[in-house]
Order: sequence, then C-alpha cells, then structure tokens
Amino acid sequence: MTSLKELRIKAVSLLKESAPVHGKFKVVLMPDFYVDRVIYPPFTLEELLEIIKEYAERGGGGLQDIKQEILRGGNAANTAAVLSRLGIGSYLIVETDELGLHLMKYFFRKTSVNLEHVKTTGALSRTTSFEIKIGDNVANVMFGYAGSLANLHPDRLSEEDIELLREADIVGIFNWAGNRHGTEFFKEVCKVVKEEGRGKVFADIADPRPRIKELNGLVRNVLSKGFVDYLGLNEIEAEVLVKTSFSRGKVYEGLAKASEEWNMVFILHTSYYSKVFDPKKSGIRVPSFKVTPLRSTGAGDSFNAGVIYSLLLGFNYETMLTVANGVAGYYISKEHSPSLEELIHFIKTTPLRDER
Repeated sequence: MTSLKELRIKAVSLLKESAPVHGKFKVVLMPDFYVDRVIYPPFTLEELLEIIKEYAERGGGGLQDIKQEILRGGNAANTAAVLSRLGIGSYLIVETDELGLHLMKYFFRKTSVNLEHVKTTGALSRTTSFEIKIGDNVANVMFGYAGSLANLHPDRLSEEDIELLREADIVGIFNWAGNRHGTEFFKEVCKVVKEEGRGKVFADIADPRPRIKELNGLVRNVLSKGFVDYLGLNEIEAEVLVKTSFSRGKVYEGLAKASEEWNMVFILHTSYYSKVFDPKKSGIRVPSFKVTPLRSTGAGDSFNAGVIYSLLLGFNYETMLTVANGVAGYYISKEHSPSLEELIHFIKTTPLRDER
C-alpha cells in the first residue's frame, strides 16, 4: 500500500517529467467569465449579521476600511488562468459585452489564454461575495448576476466554435446552474465532442440548488446518457445530485451507483480530502494538504485545473488527486495560483493531512 509521503514523491517526479507542456494540447473551456467583487468582513458571522440588521433598521449607512478586491471570476475563466500558470494554454468560449472583453484582455494579458472565441453581443456576468471565517475555515457567500450566461442557448455557438470543440483534447464545460438553457447547452456541446470530436468532456455544474427542479432533466438528458466523461463536484453538489437521482441513500453509495449506471467518473473534492468514483476502480481517496486557508473563492476552480492537467498528462487517479489537491492547497494558502515549479516545491515540502 502506497504511503501518503510516497504519493507526494511520485506526484513530484511525474510533474517534473511532464514539463514542458505548452503547445502539446488543445483545451477548450466554456462558457462563463465573471467580474468578482470580494469583500472580507473582519467579523464573525454572528457579528456581521447583527451589523447588517442594525444598519438596515436605522435606514442604512456605510462601514469603512473593509478590505475588498476586484477579481477575475467564472469557473471557465478561473480554470483557464490556473492552467496557464501551469503551462497549458486554452481557448475560452464566452459571451459578454465590450467592457467584459476589455476586462478579460486585462486579466489574461500575461497568460496563454486565447480570447478569439469571446463574443461581445451580450451582458457582463458579475458577482459580489463575502468571505466569512467559520472556525478554522473560510466560507464564501455569493450574490451573483449571470448576465448573458443566464440565457445562453447553444445556437449562440458559431461554426468556428463547433470546429474548435471537434479538435479539442479536452473540453471543460461549467456552470449549468447559472444558465436557464443549461441542460440543452450542455447536451449539444457534449454531443459534438462525443460524436464528432476526439476529446474528453470534463464538467462542473456548480451549485444546483437554485435550479433543483431542473436537475432531473440534466440527469436524464445528459449525465445518464454518457455525454460526460468526468464530473467534478463538492459535497453539497454530490448530496443534491444523489438525492435527485436516487431519492435516498448515502452520498458515497449513490455516486458509486451513478458511476456504474452512467459510465462516468465522479471526482469529489472537499476541504479535507478528494475522492474518485470510477465504474471500474471506485473509492480512491487522497487527503488535502495541511495548510492555513486564507481564502476559499476559486478553490474549486484550482482543483479542477489540477484535474484537467492530470488527465491531459495521463496521470493515474492517486497522482491526479494529489496534484489537484496541491493546486487548490497552494491557492488557498498563498492567495495566488502556482507555477509548475511552485506546485512541485509545494507538494514536495507540504505534508498531506493524516500523513505521519
């Protein structure tokens, strides 16, 4: 049985062997780019709620000296940026407006992200989020406006977009929950890749609870049809998906059952570990790294980028989870994404939880 330290050593070795990777793969990511305003209240959750209540009841008011940032957001955009830091370029297929494209050019100015498939015929997506300390962890509460994403129909894809999907080694499709046409959009994109293309599909549907009544349609028309090869999800998303699909049962048992019935790999990530559910090899689990989290916004996107990187390089599941946990662990503890060299050093020098 491989020890946790041996997992790290193997991951470091394979990452060193993989470099350089620039230009070796064609990666397409879609369809969301957001401008995120992140607010860091220096209060506990209880204090923050009391302050908001007090200010609202007296007619409003302003709190000063509250740290805030304007950041690049959106699952696809964030994943593209992290992959670029690791040495893998990608194409973004996004609909926004002129301001959105201007901001994308700013945010991606020093990356290998291709913006030729960004359209300016829509509206900018934006989010305001609060990062709130809960015990030893950080919770991210978001207020979002989806802009064009809210009504993104597959007919918005150009023939050039379709051809790009056919040529891709991997297509990452994200944020079903933010798109009222999400099921149809996911289905048409995935069908192109699976029936006309040569690559794999990685999907992350985002938190489905706001559209829980439509989740069954996604399962019935997309997930259970074999259109998705890999589905990344967190604990909440996994619980909702299992409950919707099988009415009852434990999350792990439900994911294992769905993996077999749908012929799909589930990649679960939590604050403490990540786990793979594969039709042929289920139950592979790797702890997260021992770090002090400074932020949580974007951690899932960092994890997904690590997964996509590993899939492209052909790493086995244990190495994939170690690498993905490493990318996410570095990000939440350093507040920026790692280069490949920084990731290698981090995995080499930072122990995993439960490591002795």
